[in-house]
Parts: sequence; structure tokens; C-alpha cells
Amino acid sequence: MYIGHYGFAFYLKKQANNQKSKIGEIPLWLIFISVQLVDFLCFFYVIFGIERMKFSPNQNPWLRTHLEFFPYSHSLFMGAIIALFVLLVFWKLKGKVWGIILSIGVLSHWVIDFLVHTPDLPIFLDSYKVGLGLWQHPWIAFLAEILMVTLGCYYLYKGSGLFLKPFILVALMVALISRMFFLQDTEIVTTNMAMRAFIPLVINSLFVALAYWVERKKERI
Repeated sequence: MYIGHYGFAFYLKKQANNQKSKIGEIPLWLIFISVQLVDFLCFFYVIFGIERMKFSPNQNPWLRTHLEFFPYSHSLFMGAIIALFVLLVFWKLKGKVWGIILSIGVLSHWVIDFLVHTPDLPIFLDSYKVGLGLWQHPWIAFLAEILMVTLGCYYLYKGSGLFLKPFILVALMVALISRMFFLQDTEIVTTNMAMRAFIPLVINSLFVALAYWVERKKERI
């Protein structure tokens, strides 16, 4: 899944807001990173040749990127290891609430991907691959992405009085996922896998920056 992960991030942010913490709220941008940390790692690994993916011509836009070898980012085993590391680090630095929320964010990536991937999602390194295959129904998967992120955003911001910034963030997410769904890939991203990994890396970084912007308060002079 793509922007759907951010829908769960909005939900986690709401849960974090409901927890009492002496050190302040967990910022949305950090929760955004947690739910997409697996993909950030995957894109870096592809760029540096540690993991592999290829372009597969297909009318179904969800199946054009075939992840051939990605045990270090997307296996359930490594996801659990990364989540445990995040739990321990943030529990030590920021407290129990931060550690639990951010580690759940990391682990949620594999669980949500399990719903949409065809059986190419490994459980242990590159073995025992699974996936329920929602991507084989492209329109349902497309609508699920939009529904998750819009409902998550509404759940977080309803009654807050904050509307414009979250709307801009979600609108941009929907626009980019719609562009991917309806338009063909350019030649450079069908032949150059490093570029194919670099583009979503930039896009996800943009979403993190916008999450920071959404919560940034104007300073009074």
C-alpha cells in the first residue's frame, strides 16, 4: 500500500494525543516516518543494490513494480527487529508512549502490505512469502488507499478547527496516487530501477515535510 499507510499514521497520532505524556506530543512527521520506515529502507537498499526490484509491463498499475528480493526491509522478521529497535530507542529517549506508538507504526507497514500484496511478502528474510492480493483488484485497491487516508485524517482533525493544512496534505496525496493510477510510467522509470526507487523516496520525504508543516504554529512577533 502507498498513501494508505499514512491513514494509519493519522490514527496513531490520535491515540498518542489521548495518552498523557510529560514530554509532549509525538509529532505527526515522526509517526509518518515510522509507518513508512520500511519503504524508506527498501528504496535506499534498491538504489545501492542491496535489494532488487524490476518493472513488469502490466495494465494493472499496482503490479508494475515487482519486488524480486527485499528480505531486509519487507520481511515480517526484519520488520519486527526494526520495530523492536525503535521501541527500545524511543522508550529510552522519550518514554514508553513514544516507544510503543512508533514501534506499532513500523510494524503496521507489513500488516497493511499483507492485505494488498500478491504472495511476494516474506515472513522470514526471503522465505515463506504471503499476501492477500488486493492489488489484483485495482479499483478496489485505489479506493481503499483514498478511503484510509481521508478517514484517518478526519478522525484526527475532527473538532480541532484545523482544516486547510490537513486538506492540502491529503489532497496532494490523493493527486499523486491518482497520477500513478491513471498515467503510464515514463521510460526512465521503467528502465532505471534506481530512479524508480528514488522518486517515491522523494515523494515520501515530501509528505513527512508537509506533516511537519501541518503542525507548525506561526510565531507571534
